[in-house]
Amino acid sequence: MALLQASHICLAYGDRDLLNNVSLQIDGKTRAALAGVNGCGKSTLMKILVGEIQPDTGTVSKSEGTLAAYLPQTGISFGSKTPPEEVEDAFDRFRLLEDEKTRLAAQMNGHDAGWEEKAHRIHEIEEILLACGYHHRRDRIDRVLKGLGFKTSDLEKSSSSFSGGWQMRIALARILLMQPQILLLDEPTNYLDIESREWLARFLEKYDGGILLISHDRWFLDETVGETYELFNGRLKRYKGNYSAYEKQRKEEIDLLIRQAKIQQEEIERSKQYIERFRAKATKAASVKSRERMLEKMTPIEIPENLKKIHFRFPPAPRCGKDALTLTDLKKSYGTHEVLRELSLTFRAGQKTAVTGVNGAGKSTLLRILSGRDTPTSGTVKLGSGVRIGYFAQDYEHDLHASMTVKEEADAAAPAELRPKVNNLLGAFLFSDRDIEKPISVLSGGEKNRLTLLKLMMQPSNLLILDEPTNHLDLHSKDVLLEALKNYTGTVIFVSHDRAFIRDLADSVLDLTENGARFYGGDYDYFLWKKSQTDAQTETRSTAAPEHTIEKTTANNDHKRQKETRNLINRLQKESQRLLSAIETAEERLRQLHAEWSREECYSDPQKSAAAAEAVRQTEDEIAKLTDEWEETENRLASAQAGENAAALETK
Repeated sequence: MALLQASHICLAYGDRDLLNNVSLQIDGKTRAALAGVNGCGKSTLMKILVGEIQPDTGTVSKSEGTLAAYLPQTGISFGSKTPPEEVEDAFDRFRLLEDEKTRLAAQMNGHDAGWEEKAHRIHEIEEILLACGYHHRRDRIDRVLKGLGFKTSDLEKSSSSFSGGWQMRIALARILLMQPQILLLDEPTNYLDIESREWLARFLEKYDGGILLISHDRWFLDETVGETYELFNGRLKRYKGNYSAYEKQRKEEIDLLIRQAKIQQEEIERSKQYIERFRAKATKAASVKSRERMLEKMTPIEIPENLKKIHFRFPPAPRCGKDALTLTDLKKSYGTHEVLRELSLTFRAGQKTAVTGVNGAGKSTLLRILSGRDTPTSGTVKLGSGVRIGYFAQDYEHDLHASMTVKEEADAAAPAELRPKVNNLLGAFLFSDRDIEKPISVLSGGEKNRLTLLKLMMQPSNLLILDEPTNHLDLHSKDVLLEALKNYTGTVIFVSHDRAFIRDLADSVLDLTENGARFYGGDYDYFLWKKSQTDAQTETRSTAAPEHTIEKTTANNDHKRQKETRNLINRLQKESQRLLSAIETAEERLRQLHAEWSREECYSDPQKSAAAAEAVRQTEDEIAKLTDEWEETENRLASAQAGENAAALETK
């Protein structure tokens, strides 16, 4: 049974149909993502569902007693109350029930004719209060706030003293504890670190109610949703399965659309050439007329503008020494609070290192020091020979000038040789001719992010220091940035809370903890495994297990891990060979098809020629797909071999 239903929703802004005949049902078991490019109307649809915006036409209805709660992306702020006091407001509707129960109990009288009815209502209210955890609400508030990253010491502070991102965490905690039948969450992961995102995913997994959410975190979506609704050109379409399944289906649809558009365009060109060639021949008049009518009736297949992606590639990294950056006894304190201590490490040229750790561990502080924006309390940072730094700050907006236009900001950042190409570069970053005249103050978070990345790209560097570069980017833009960084030949040191982004980019991890920093010379999966081993050993020691037992268990686990890694490497090597053989077979088939196509009896027969052309296209698509699979397999193989080598070095 649908708890919330939207029927035939339409909304236009000027001459643009933002929502066109959109219908949607959400019940108590719904676990759905709302997808689509930035600006397609996702947030607007959510606001319509909760009544904040009225559609031009269409209706939204809720079942009786259904509460739908909406968390916006930004814009919520709090006053002087502490976070627990603000969050306790979530229980207001249950407090009203408790007041009703108290009032009914005071009215109870054995001689009252309505005695049994009141007793039944009191029992009903108590069942509701028990189910929602009202009597233990302070414990629940504490667990949720700490799950979202708040420390015990934070719970006594004024909510207004926190940054905007932390205030949105308070708002998220309150809406979760409100326990509505329908949760509408617009980018709830924007301000969460990896640990908090994982906690939220587990919370939503057990949540008793329907969920519709928007997120740009692929891992989080895969963990939480079982269906995806995509807004595309104003229309809503449903896809079954998690987010990765939706992306696969959508890619196949888009690839098919592009192929169909290409085939149609070729057919149009052939028909136009035929018409032009035989227009004057009386014997071909009927045939020419037929083709003209066909062209008139044909509806052109157009690739929508919003399928365009950023065209993004970092310039070649200038040559430098083999050591990009060396830290020696690095320390950073704020008063008595020690953020970084005794950190000594060398970053090799070409290395791609993720810096991880919980909020407050000092990740952004370290990156500011490495970039020269901040100074250590003690210790040294030494740049390698010829190293040139490019820095992307988490608060990148401070590096933009709000009163300048997009074009002016890009011109000011461009070196002289690139200034004639600035308009083309802005176009490649999806800024239209109209967009480049916008003042920066009116840009969205994603647009500001893209402009900052463009400024970074225009300055050649061989050491990129990136603090949350994926914030406010949609998934398509994240993928483009990821590919650009994977192809970048320089050194990358970065912080990200996007697990999939780290997993695909990092070949090493620097983990900052309360007990200091530790460097892991392997990819993100290797880091997670080694850290789980360390945590397991610590837990075993805490139960006072004999030391020889710990060593034996660790050795067994290491041996098991090494065996699993070796098996994986063997499988990937076999798969790589299989794919290479398949590519060679397909390429040979393609050569034969081209030879067949070039024969006169084939190209002179329109039907045979069209069939041959289609066979060539299909084989080319097959080769491209096999090549992509082979490259992915080779990347996984290289990563597995690097992990094996790193584990062997640590064992030694």
